Amino acid sequence: MKTKPFLKSMALVICCLTSFVLVSCDKDDDKPNLKISPNKVEVAVGKTVTVSVSNGTAPYTTKSSDAKIAVAKSDKNAIVITGVKDGSAMITITDRKGVTGKVAVTVRTVKETPKTPKGLDFDK
Repeated sequence: MKTKPFLKSMALVICCLTSFVLVSCDKDDDKPNLKISPNKVEVAVGKTVTVSVSNGTAPYTTKSSDAKIAVAKSDKNAIVITGVKDGSAMITITDRKGVTGKVAVTVRTVKETPKTPKGLDFDK
């Protein structure tokens, strides 16, 4: 006769644990990020680099953490990043549904090496 209260208690505990597990699972925890390839880029001042976006829904918007360093614009599933001045910035890309992804950008000034004009030979 003492097994009935025990079984009722165990059933109550199992029901409580099951409801806790079901309530604690939230869809937003599994929200995917955009896939950006590559997710780190280096670009010269005044030049552009393109990254591709997948796992999202166009159109995409872009925002730079520092527009004085790098800016970006979207073109379908491509993001074109332009280097403005030396430094680092983070480009955040957001799709139509609010899903985001980030690209780390390093902008550097490229120093060109002077070329020797044709016809001049300094080895003689």
